[in-house]
Amino acid sequence: MFCAYTIKSISWSLSTLLQAFKTLVEQDMIPMKLCLFIDGLDEYSGLPGDLAKLFETTTHATNVKACVSSRPYVVFKERFAKQPQLRLEDLTQGDIQQYVLDMIEKDQWIQNHSIDDQKQLDQLISEIVNSAAGVFLWVKLIVMDLKRGLENHDRISQLQQRLKMLPTDLKELYEHMVIRVDEIYKVEASRFFQLIAAALDRKDDWRTVQPLTIQTLALAEDDDPDFVFKADSEFLSAYNIQSRIEELDVRLRKCCGGLLETQFGKSSLRVVTPTMKVSYIHRTVKDYLDDPETGIRNVLLHRTGGLSADSFNPHIALQKAYILELKALESVPKNAVAAQVLVDNIVTFARRAEGDLCVSNVDLMDELLRSANKWWQSAEGKHFLPPGQTIISLAIQCGMHQLLQAKLQAETRGIEDLDELHGRPLLDYAVNPAEAFQPFTPRLLASVSRQTVMVLLEHGANPNKAWKNSKGILQSPWQNALTYLISKPYNILGNKDKEDLLIRWAGVLMALMQYRANVGADCVGQRKALFDDNGAPVLNEDGKRMFKETTSNAKMVVDEVFNGFSKHKAVETLSSNLAVRLKSTAHS
Repeated sequence: MFCAYTIKSISWSLSTLLQAFKTLVEQDMIPMKLCLFIDGLDEYSGLPGDLAKLFETTTHATNVKACVSSRPYVVFKERFAKQPQLRLEDLTQGDIQQYVLDMIEKDQWIQNHSIDDQKQLDQLISEIVNSAAGVFLWVKLIVMDLKRGLENHDRISQLQQRLKMLPTDLKELYEHMVIRVDEIYKVEASRFFQLIAAALDRKDDWRTVQPLTIQTLALAEDDDPDFVFKADSEFLSAYNIQSRIEELDVRLRKCCGGLLETQFGKSSLRVVTPTMKVSYIHRTVKDYLDDPETGIRNVLLHRTGGLSADSFNPHIALQKAYILELKALESVPKNAVAAQVLVDNIVTFARRAEGDLCVSNVDLMDELLRSANKWWQSAEGKHFLPPGQTIISLAIQCGMHQLLQAKLQAETRGIEDLDELHGRPLLDYAVNPAEAFQPFTPRLLASVSRQTVMVLLEHGANPNKAWKNSKGILQSPWQNALTYLISKPYNILGNKDKEDLLIRWAGVLMALMQYRANVGADCVGQRKALFDDNGAPVLNEDGKRMFKETTSNAKMVVDEVFNGFSKHKAVETLSSNLAVRLKSTAHS
């Protein structure tokens, strides 16, 4: 039943969740033993005392046991004082000491030079181990910093001074490494941090973003801003990519204080290869950099000139890098999927760059289309875009309204001629995802753009212009938008971002209504299965289920699809405006 998709989402309050948990623990109707393993009580955003009380009370039940971990906050130490405890530093001290010995005492410089005071070296190692409090990550970062001192031929006494200057708290250590990096490395380090941050997924991205490889990172930070336009398919051979990525691996450690690193995985050779990923040394680094209270992201952005058009932009840099990788990819049919992934990446970062700068880099998108056409022509003997499609239809389906605006302004042909050229109203590309040409099938949230619809309407697009779609059905863009919403409700109402999707669609429908969409027109509705008198599905001669076509209209779509979100301002405005328009239409 369609109503299955219109159940209102339930919002759980903290008090309701706590009561539900208490009921679960205290119930005796169903035999149950519950064992909880919970890490990081100190990361709870509320009052630590409330959390301590919850677990203190819960574990009084005979059928519940809990193993929890936390930094040694006073409230936890007091509340759990009578419970069995383990201290991490007691368990890991031996391993940490061995690690420090291996990394410092066996360092090549130490091996090649006589140490006047072995006692002083032992004391340094002991100070590191005792300050670690069982945190291996802190030790690794500290040792990396001290090894830089060894590379500078620091004496043991100077290494001890270095150690005393470094914070023992992990977050403070991160700040020390990011903020107090050598002046000469600040801009370079900021670029690296911005590029790695850009490779994290966002819900309205065109496609899912993957962690950067060290080759992509090397291409993204190339000094020549025009290299992407000059490079041909053979550029990697002259580019000497292996030496570049080896150098980049060293620069990452030098500039970023060890907070970014190449992921060698299970490789024991420590040889950098182009496909190795680059990421944060630990998730807490990302958490620290993203924390709005620290303001570190703004500091890093300021170091590279902010968001001005002339400043470094990680999304444009990655757009260029992926175009270069597409050019370098061997043009053979077996690489078609890899080529499409690169195109998806380019579109994703081009969309982000538009959002940052409120302007599209038209030259880069033209270069994408040239490179993609050349690759597919060589690999499969065809153009990248289907026949009749252009960068204009590409911009519409990618939701890149700034690119669309630039291309339409440069056009000498009007919207009617462009509709004819594309064999379909341009507006239909923007409001009818069901007719998206392959392989452009993005995340649903990325396929809806009111700004793109408005650009087309402002250039004269007609929401009531009928055309015959791939199924031979004659409908206008307005009718096709309604059909899409009513005929595939699970696409939206079954999506985890359904609220955002519906709000965006409300904006699209409002824009079409603003430009005189025929609100009284019927449209193709849901296909409904046929059943006989006994409730069995009706089958055709081939044994396949039979369906009947239904019709729908704007009011039915809004009532059914947007049901459950009627109190949201955008949906409320859509419903009231539609009612006014329908009443006006009935009286005219």
